[in-house]
Amino acid sequence: MQKKDSFPVRTRFSDIPYSMARIVIACFVALMAYGVLYGDFAGGDPAASGGGEDLRCYRRIVERVQGGEEYYEAAYRELARLYPIQSVFNWRLPYLAWAMGQTPRLLPAQVLGIVLSLLSIGLWFRLSRDALGFPRTAIGSLLLLGSAIYGFSIDVFLAHEFWAGVLITLSVLAYARGWHGVCFASAMAALTIRELALPFVAVMLFLSVREKKSREAVAWGVVVLFFAAIMTVHFMHVRAYVGGGAAGVHSWIAFGGWKFVLATCSVHPYFFLLPPWLTAVLVPLALMGLLGWTGPLGSRIGATVLVYMTLFLFVGQSFNRYWGAVYVNLLPLGLLFAPAAIGDLFRSARKTA
Repeated sequence: MQKKDSFPVRTRFSDIPYSMARIVIACFVALMAYGVLYGDFAGGDPAASGGGEDLRCYRRIVERVQGGEEYYEAAYRELARLYPIQSVFNWRLPYLAWAMGQTPRLLPAQVLGIVLSLLSIGLWFRLSRDALGFPRTAIGSLLLLGSAIYGFSIDVFLAHEFWAGVLITLSVLAYARGWHGVCFASAMAALTIRELALPFVAVMLFLSVREKKSREAVAWGVVVLFFAAIMTVHFMHVRAYVGGGAAGVHSWIAFGGWKFVLATCSVHPYFFLLPPWLTAVLVPLALMGLLGWTGPLGSRIGATVLVYMTLFLFVGQSFNRYWGAVYVNLLPLGLLFAPAAIGDLFRSARKTA
């Protein structure tokens, strides 16, 4: 992919019909108004909103693996103390805990998470510095610092969602850079850590098919088959501990709506530090910028964020807000492209039939 293809000058809103432009403006204004007036999604530290106890549980599981215990036995003992264990989706895939359990200390894993986050920023810098110029490239680099910031936090690197988010960011930027091996390997690694990475892979597969990139589509299909295989093995291991009841997703279908989407966005360290009303305004602006960003990279980042936001309209309890770490590292990039998207949107809206 050429760097100039990643940052087209025109946005997706530059040529849309005036009626559609006005509908889009109304929808985004409604999202902002709803978020400011009714989206009371603030709830303290996102790590403490379900994620805090999860992180302590993950640490204990890793410590058991470090002590020589088999992963599923360790997970069973720890999960049974706190969580319903009948659903396979309450059992994390074993590979992250197993990898961390191979070292006597957890510091190397934390350092690796930070390094991968910074590598993504380096890829962004290489991709954008000629097309966007240094000021906007530097701003984009700062906007991508979310995962790296959390990498320095105590215990956050134990979260599977943190790793999935780091690897998804690396995968999509490696794709734009032409590092297809890194792109596919990162996506596969994300899937081995957290099944919530599957929507990202689905986006990459769909866009490859739509763009008639047959070799890419086949490769993404292989990634999906790989995921199906590891989930099948995982299910069989879990079933050995809980019998025939290892199934079910109904408890996560909560219809949390835009309020829960904003809650997942607020796990980003930038949005977490802002007043909720300001987050409620900036998140739609960032989404508008991503949806206006055309080209292969913009389409993939925008579609990824949109798919996760749509998913979280329906799936996720209030204490699952930390799931947002899977996608939210990419969201602030939309603020970089929001001015151009807003300008094109209002110019289209002023057109007459």
